[in-house]
Amino acid sequence: YSREDYTLVPYASIVSILVHKENNEYFVEVKYNDRPLFLKWCWSYKCPLKIFRDMLEFSTMKNIDSFCSSAISK
Repeated sequence: YSREDYTLVPYASIVSILVHKENNEYFVEVKYNDRPLFLKWCWSYKCPLKIFRDMLEFSTMKNIDSFCSSAISK
């Protein structure tokens, strides 16, 4: 995938997040329209669940309700 693949989302696309267990450790795989995505922060197509969760927490908005409320009131 190139950078454009992340910005141009075709209509009715599907993103799947799969969690599975291997040797007593959980891993996440992400598929975009049934094609596996390379997870660059893990340098692989699968990522340990803890790292995936930490990256999601780092990259998402902490207080979405407050953000939306302030945007509406302006």
